[in-house]
Amino acid sequence: MKLNPVFRKLIFLAPAGASVPASFNRDNIRCDGRRCEDYLAEAHEVRGGVYREDGAIDSSQLSGGRHIVECDCKSWHLLV
Repeated sequence: MKLNPVFRKLIFLAPAGASVPASFNRDNIRCDGRRCEDYLAEAHEVRGGVYREDGAIDSSQLSGGRHIVECDCKSWHLLV
């Protein structure tokens, strides 16, 4: 799922089972596990590409072009 570069928005991806802060606008919160997985996969691809181009890692450290770290499943992610 590619984000349209013309339409910018912020997307918070919460880890499974996370408690959503009361300060969030709950009218705009969606729980869609499949969509969350798609967004996170795209974030992994972007991160992997950036790290590889920068020389911080090589292609052997990517999984299908994705840079995945253990703490991703427990972390909040902000996508722009």
